[in-house]
Amino acid sequence: PAPYRVLADIADHMRETGFPLHTFVDVGCGAGRPLAFFSSLGFERMVGIEINPAAAEQARQNMDRIRKTWNRAGRIDILTADILTAEIDLTGAIVYLANPFGRATMQAFAAKLKAQILARPSQSILLYYVLPLQVEPLVEAFPRAERQIVGGLESWQSFRLDEAAIGG
Repeated sequence: PAPYRVLADIADHMRETGFPLHTFVDVGCGAGRPLAFFSSLGFERMVGIEINPAAAEQARQNMDRIRKTWNRAGRIDILTADILTAEIDLTGAIVYLANPFGRATMQAFAAKLKAQILARPSQSILLYYVLPLQVEPLVEAFPRAERQIVGGLESWQSFRLDEAAIGG
């Protein structure tokens, strides 16, 4: 999982962008550390998507534990699903990835993001990718994306994905 200082840096960046804190989606949420951490920002809806049923159940238990103490999110849902087949609209959302899959799956995921943006061209996605080992498919799908790269051992990147980022 991402260290708390990386999550804190990303939270600061989220605030600085002014992107609406309506929906947060953690793809490959594991036990839910980012969901718990970012729940204090007051998102209207948060969704964790995890393909492993045991990890998804652990995330549900963890979200129940924090619900009354420091969670400010309107709603937190944990879905046991494959992001490629899950029926979830990511447009208008802040999407978080912590290197959840390999190149082929990242290519398919980037294609899904692109299709959703083309279907709703007035919307955008703010994507955070921690430990970005498979970043090339995102760059290929969105060659004109506004992108920030934070280097070092605990690197992360942010992408603003919209119709202009696709290029032509």
